[in-house]
Amino acid sequence: MGELMSDVVNKPWVGLDLQKPPTCKVFRCEERSRALELCSWGFENEAVLTSFLAQLENAGNYTRAAAVAVFNQRIKQAIQILQKGAAVKEPTLNSTAMALSGFTEDRKALWRETCMMLRSQLTDPYLRAMFAFLTDDADSFDPVLGETDMAIQDRVAFACNYLSDARLMEYLERLKMRLTEAGNLDGILLTGLCPEGIDLLQRYVDLTGDVQTVALVTIHTLQHAVNKDSRLSHWVQSWKGMTTPLSRSGEMVQVCQMTPRTVMEGGSSLMDGSGTGSLTLPTSNSDKSCKPGNNACHDLLSNKPCNKHLCLLRDKILSSSRAVANHII
Repeated sequence: MGELMSDVVNKPWVGLDLQKPPTCKVFRCEERSRALELCSWGFENEAVLTSFLAQLENAGNYTRAAAVAVFNQRIKQAIQILQKGAAVKEPTLNSTAMALSGFTEDRKALWRETCMMLRSQLTDPYLRAMFAFLTDDADSFDPVLGETDMAIQDRVAFACNYLSDARLMEYLERLKMRLTEAGNLDGILLTGLCPEGIDLLQRYVDLTGDVQTVALVTIHTLQHAVNKDSRLSHWVQSWKGMTTPLSRSGEMVQVCQMTPRTVMEGGSSLMDGSGTGSLTLPTSNSDKSCKPGNNACHDLLSNKPCNKHLCLLRDKILSSSRAVANHII
C-alpha cells in the first residue's frame, strides 16, 4: 500500500454549553475509515455511536464507554455514562463525572493542572487515558496510546483518529511487532492472516502450548494456505490426535459443530490444501492480496477480509478451545 494522504478535519465538541464550542483536530481518509470500522469505531452517524456506547453500558463497561465518548467529542454524554455507572456499579465514578464537567481548553486553567494530578491517582486505564487526552499539551497522545490495559482495537482506533500519517504507520508497526513478540492474538487485527499472521500464531503456540486454538483458526480461515505452510497442517493433525479420545464428549460435539466435515474426517479440503470444504464463513485473503512482500502491519488499513472475520471468530474459537482443554485436564 502507498503512503496515506489524509485530510485534517476540525471536529467540534458536542453538548458543551459554550457560545463557540472548541474543536479537535482529527485525520480522515478512506483507509482510516475502513480501519475504524474493523475496530468497531465506524461511527458514521450519531445513531451508530449511541448504539455502540449503549452496548458497552449494558455490558457494565462504563469507563470504556465514557472514554470512547470523550475520544469522539461527547463530553456531556460521557458525564451521563459515568453517572449511570456510579448509580449501579461504582459510586466513585460520580467524582470522575464532576471532574470531567469542568473541562476547558484553556491550557493555563487550574482544571487542567488538577486533572493531571488526578490522572496519576486513577487505577482504571480508560479513565487515565480519558484525562490524558483532555490534558495533552503537545498533541503527542503518548500517554493514551501507552495504556496497555486498554483494548487493542480502542488504541488502534484512537491512533487512526489522532495521529498524523507518518506517526500512525510508525505506531502500527511498533505495536504489531510488540504483539507478535508477546504472542498476543489480538495482533491479528494488524497482521491479518498473511505470513506474518501465521508467525504470530506460531509465537502464540510457542509461548502457551495451545495448539487447539491455532488449529481451529486454521480450519476456519486458512484452508487455502495449508499446502503452502507446513505449520498449518501440523497444528490440525496435532489437534486431531489430542481430541480423538474426546469424540463422544459434549465439549467435542460443540467444537465439531464449528468445524467443516471434510476437515474433521481428514478429507482433501484441508489435508491437500485444495480448499473445497464448505465453510459457512468467508475464507481468508486471496494470494493476490497476501503476497509475502507486502507490509503486513498495513493490512488493517487495507481492509483485508481476514482481519474482520478472524476477529469475529476469535472469542468463539478460544471459548471452544478452552472447553476441550478443560475436559482433557
